[in-house]
Amino acid sequence: MNAKRLLYPLVLFTLMLGACAPATANADVFVDEALQQAEPYADVDAERAVELGAAVEGQSAAESDLAVVVPAADDRVILKNASLTLEVEHPAAQVNAIMRLAEEMGGFVVTSNVYAQASSNGYQVPSAEITIRVPADQFNRVLAELEGDANQVITRSVTGQDVTQQYTDLQSRLRNLEEAAAQLQQIMDEADDTVDVLAVYNELVRVNEQAEVLRGQIKYYAEAAAYSAISIQLRAPAPVVETPAPRPAWQRAFENASEALGEMWEATVGLAIWLGVFLLPTALIYLSPFALLIVLIRWWKQRRAAQPAAAAGD
Repeated sequence: MNAKRLLYPLVLFTLMLGACAPATANADVFVDEALQQAEPYADVDAERAVELGAAVEGQSAAESDLAVVVPAADDRVILKNASLTLEVEHPAAQVNAIMRLAEEMGGFVVTSNVYAQASSNGYQVPSAEITIRVPADQFNRVLAELEGDANQVITRSVTGQDVTQQYTDLQSRLRNLEEAAAQLQQIMDEADDTVDVLAVYNELVRVNEQAEVLRGQIKYYAEAAAYSAISIQLRAPAPVVETPAPRPAWQRAFENASEALGEMWEATVGLAIWLGVFLLPTALIYLSPFALLIVLIRWWKQRRAAQPAAAAGD
């Protein structure tokens, strides 16, 4: 069996073990594991196995160096965010002003929305919401201008999250993956067997995919640290409803009596309308047959009473 073909899986396993291990691992562990994996094939190519172990040792040493990198105080990665609730005279116009402010400061608008919100006294109060991102060095200045343009600052919340350690770890892991990808590429270039090339290629694709994920996370942290997010909720002052002065007792009694008299009069008029418009026509419609029957009966009785008198006269 070809010696290279036997050693390529060994090299692949050893490189990925070194790339995926924590940055603080001991380099000697990787060398020992590489030599232990190479021992069954010592009679094939022992010198090649030792060379691979030395390569892994160098890579692990590089990982250890990366692990102790700590950013300086000025290089801290801080995610700043703020949330404001402001009272302004015209929320829609203020939204346009905030958009211009964000652009002047080198930022941009994320979302904006203008709407009406019901107040506690039932009035529709004009309101708006807008989220902007501004350069981190302009963060405090923008906050001061937003609060200065408002009638009142109802709520204010400012947060800062230090993600320096996470950011540094992501960069270290990315460099480790890039180094592993470079060595896998070199191994694939030197391989002369199709099976070996395919195996190394698949592993290289997987390493590159992991590296892309880390690049995305690093980009997110970098952009979030460079541009701070500010969410602003705007609302107009609620209309003030004046409470009328208390009325004298005699005035309240007079108004109540007048209201009761008016209600009684309305009830009387309503009853008369019902009698004239609904009950009387309804009675005529339903009682007419009975009235006609009574008239016929009386007519019949009068006729029968008149017949004996007419016979006696004859």
